[in-house]
Amino acid sequence: MIKSQIDYEILPDTYIGKLLSSPAPKKRLSNQEAAALIQETADRVEKERPNGDDRRIAELMAAEAIRAISGNGSSSLNWYTDSIDNALSVAGLIHPELVDEECVVSPFKSASEARVVFFAALSITSQNIKVFENVRYALEQYEQFKRHGRFVDASYGPKAQSVLRNLQRFNLALKTFGGDLSRLEAFLMKRFTMGEIRRVAEGFSINIGGAELNDEVVHGSMIFGPKIGNGFFQNLMGNHDPVTIDLWFMRMWGRYTGTLVKREIPKAALTKLTAGIRKSLRSEKMTKVLRDAGLALKPSEIRALDPEELANYTKKLNHLWSRRRRAELEKGRTNDQILEIKTALGWANPAKAVYESLVGTVDTPRNGNERRRMRAVTRQSVDILRLKGYSMSPADLQATLWYPEKELYGHLTGRDPGAMNVSYEQALVAAAKNEGYTDGEIDDAIEAGAGRSRRAGGDGCLERDAGRGGFQVSS
Repeated sequence: MIKSQIDYEILPDTYIGKLLSSPAPKKRLSNQEAAALIQETADRVEKERPNGDDRRIAELMAAEAIRAISGNGSSSLNWYTDSIDNALSVAGLIHPELVDEECVVSPFKSASEARVVFFAALSITSQNIKVFENVRYALEQYEQFKRHGRFVDASYGPKAQSVLRNLQRFNLALKTFGGDLSRLEAFLMKRFTMGEIRRVAEGFSINIGGAELNDEVVHGSMIFGPKIGNGFFQNLMGNHDPVTIDLWFMRMWGRYTGTLVKREIPKAALTKLTAGIRKSLRSEKMTKVLRDAGLALKPSEIRALDPEELANYTKKLNHLWSRRRRAELEKGRTNDQILEIKTALGWANPAKAVYESLVGTVDTPRNGNERRRMRAVTRQSVDILRLKGYSMSPADLQATLWYPEKELYGHLTGRDPGAMNVSYEQALVAAAKNEGYTDGEIDDAIEAGAGRSRRAGGDGCLERDAGRGGFQVSS
């Protein structure tokens, strides 16, 4: 089929190609400032065309995918799923049982069981963590599972508690199925309504978070959450229909719909802010500090500020506290002492909360209806692409759109987007080289993997003997 192109002239100013072709800012922007700049463009577009037109959003998504594909060649249509398969092939060098039934070792009874554990480790440890670190943590947990038959408690990255909770949930679910990884895999891949999976999870003493409608069809892996479990884990396991609604998808969606920036005034935080300022204004010393900074507003004046003015006011308060904090550090104050000072002021914490609610990006869907809409629009875009001659899965479409979105923030902030655009294949290649495998061995593994089913057997098992730099051979 002849591939149909897009008439780029009729696309809105929020189209990624137009934004990337605009001059870079003279000064480096923060991510929040970059988001605010994109939001200004989206506001202008939405005045002309309301964001309720899902067909328009799907067409814009398709246009951006075609732009990305055209720049990378037709092979990029399925680069994400191909990259995951290649990553698995490389991981199979380090742990042969992942790709070869003849190499299966205890506690696994099949390569499929080994992959369930490896992909669970990879998805669970991925939260807000860069790809290289994600792979390192996943290999660590996988190796612990091989030794002990379970994941071990560990804290990784800024979402450490969520990661730990999901590692424990995997162990709990496995125990519930009598330690049978095949039964656990069947459960994780099984389709349920959200209402059903919540009731099932209660039997595991698991409370599933995430805004989803009760009749939304999900998978058992939802026990790890909508993004990690129902999205990323499913994609890794070969189910490419679910959409992983992650931070970059949300930034793209916010750009499309004019909902990138929160613009919410949290009433509780605003009340605490005005109370803290009122308290400071009772102090002659603090009144002078606030007045010198141009921030000595009465509570009634603060409440009268419009959102943009309030964001500017709280931003200046944040800077004022930052200067105070540095001064206290120079005096030799400990972190605990500085925390006491901050709490005593009364306005520093709520000022930060108000500012972030006004200018912070919307990083998760607001409710189940919004999640359903995002999935439906993505599927609609896949259909549009297929009619234009581009056949790709929802997972491949989403991954194709990750890179230009990251490139846009690199363009606006002056940061190299390359560091954000690392694939799992690249990270596992680096891990394999660290284990002593050569480029030739890695290339051979990828080539062999391209012609091998994930369930096929091999010709023997060759793995590094960790700690000695040699090999162990089994057959």
